[in-house]
Amino acid sequence: MKARIVLIFLSFFMGSIGSARAQDTLRLKVEDLFKLAESGSRLLKLSAIRIQEAETGADIAKNQLLPDIDVAVSAGYLSNVGVIGMGTMKSGFYDMPHFSNSYLVQASYLLFSGGSVRRDIEISELRSRIAGLNFEKDKMGIKLLMAGYYLDLYRLIRQRAVYERNIDQANLLLEKINTRLKAGILLKSDKIRSELLLEDMKLQLVRVSSRIRIVSNAMAETLSLPEGTIIEPDPTLPAVANSAVKLDNWTQTAVQTEPDIQINELNKQTAQKRQQQVRAAYLPQASLYASNGLARPYVYDIPAKDIYANNLNVGLRLNYSLGGLYKNKARMAAATQGLTAAVQQSELVMENTRKAVFNAYTLWVEAGQQLASEQKKLELATENYRRILNGYEQQVALITDMTDASNQKLETELQLTTAQTMQIMRYFELQKVTGQLN
Repeated sequence: MKARIVLIFLSFFMGSIGSARAQDTLRLKVEDLFKLAESGSRLLKLSAIRIQEAETGADIAKNQLLPDIDVAVSAGYLSNVGVIGMGTMKSGFYDMPHFSNSYLVQASYLLFSGGSVRRDIEISELRSRIAGLNFEKDKMGIKLLMAGYYLDLYRLIRQRAVYERNIDQANLLLEKINTRLKAGILLKSDKIRSELLLEDMKLQLVRVSSRIRIVSNAMAETLSLPEGTIIEPDPTLPAVANSAVKLDNWTQTAVQTEPDIQINELNKQTAQKRQQQVRAAYLPQASLYASNGLARPYVYDIPAKDIYANNLNVGLRLNYSLGGLYKNKARMAAATQGLTAAVQQSELVMENTRKAVFNAYTLWVEAGQQLASEQKKLELATENYRRILNGYEQQVALITDMTDASNQKLETELQLTTAQTMQIMRYFELQKVTGQLN
């Protein structure tokens, strides 16, 4: 009975450990990685807050179109009033009620400001759109960063498998060497050479395994995943389109969708609105106003009367700043310079985008050609290894030939995994510079 209880407890304990390990390992496809990057990135959370700030700023600017309404209540002490007599009025001090209080409601509504308020609203809306584009830009940047981590992790795991496979082959070869060494048909140096190769591969395997843990931890930190999460890439990477799409098509797409180009176009529009806003300062402002007050005492008679007096006032107010005629010259010059700089910046960004698209496209095509070359090299290295292995087993090939063939095969396998991931990374970079990394 005790043995059965212990067995049940151990089974439950081992099952719990297996479940915990399964929870610590997270297999991700590229699309799932991008979704996690959007939801877990601290940078994107900050960008989202900036969008909300810009939208709030636009709402605040729109509030300028609403009427202003003020309510005022006052209470205080009044001293006796002193007068200097004119005509029949005697000079001296006259008694008056010492307690005063008033109630006032006043409202005003801006009718015309030369377009200053409207330009302010439009500038705030442009800032909100710019914040949204910056969010998209940051989102693509995070995705490209995570894609780099992801492909690096995929490459390292593939390389680990290559080392493990070659270590197994080297161990089998070493067994054959030991058999022949015992039979006296091989030299001790042949065994040492094989053991050196095997130890070097084991060391490289340790280094690759350590790098896998480092990259996985960096990804978990960036994605705000629980500490200790092991990320496992999907063994089947997404297929990358071939280079049939011409460079001109990529460039045209970038002009339409690249966030930096759109941001600088909005910056240029913002500079134009600021110039119009400064120009509006040369125009008068017109507004409607109304006020209704109740005040006590009535001080417009001598002696003052302790009564409430009601006063209603409605009218049209026209304001014109004479100081603006000379103060706004510097502001207009600054706004004009800002517009000129925005135009130049927009042209510079367009130029840099064309260069970036050309470079990314060229590197992508090169990566495809390199992948084809590495695939061919691996076929040749594998065939060479097979032939020399057969020759070695038939004792017509030297151990040095076997070692060289093994090294060539190992090197081409590693280069192929690098070329496979590099082609996909170059494609992601091309999508990034054209604004299509979604």
